[in-house]
Amino acid sequence: MLGRHALKALAVWCASRGMRWTPARTDDGTPALLLERRAQPTAESMLVILNDDGFRLVDANGELLASASDLPSLLDALDGGVAEPPRRRADRPAVASTPLPTLMPSHA
Repeated sequence: MLGRHALKALAVWCASRGMRWTPARTDDGTPALLLERRAQPTAESMLVILNDDGFRLVDANGELLASASDLPSLLDALDGGVAEPPRRRADRPAVASTPLPTLMPSHA
């Protein structure tokens, strides 16, 4: 399981992002942490599964979102958006379409 320092770091990380964690176990008894958003009770929760080889983050359907050898790396992946739903096309910033310059062959 996680040591006191790691649990404190997780608590600080969660508090700064409006989340909370609770101890949990998978169906087969593997230690895990349940991550939930505080202000959004209907938001999908995630499970951080602790294995001998590191950590896995899975969604409510059991699909792997990320894996890492340590907890800070897994939390960095969460900050990077691995648990965010894909943005809709209308949400994407507009990219101006400009033609590429034509390369003219050089005559030497």
